[in-house]
Amino acid sequence: MSSNEGCSIDLHSLLHLSVNATPRVKKNSRKVYLRTFRNSKLCRQFMSKLHKRYSKRFKKPLNFRINVRGNKIEYYAGKKI
Repeated sequence: MSSNEGCSIDLHSLLHLSVNATPRVKKNSRKVYLRTFRNSKLCRQFMSKLHKRYSKRFKKPLNFRINVRGNKIEYYAGKKI
């Protein structure tokens, strides 16, 4: 048995952008989407692209909340919570 067989990390999982993109919904409230990233640079790029696309299409504000490390965001449409 070689030492490489015990390693379970493959190239695809290292290059994968996000780990989680799940909406969180309560009754009579808006959807809050949660998303995690490998690093803060990918997070900022995603936020920038999403904000441009969303504002062009719907002409409504899109709000983001970022964690301290900068690799997790919550985003939702409309007024701030």
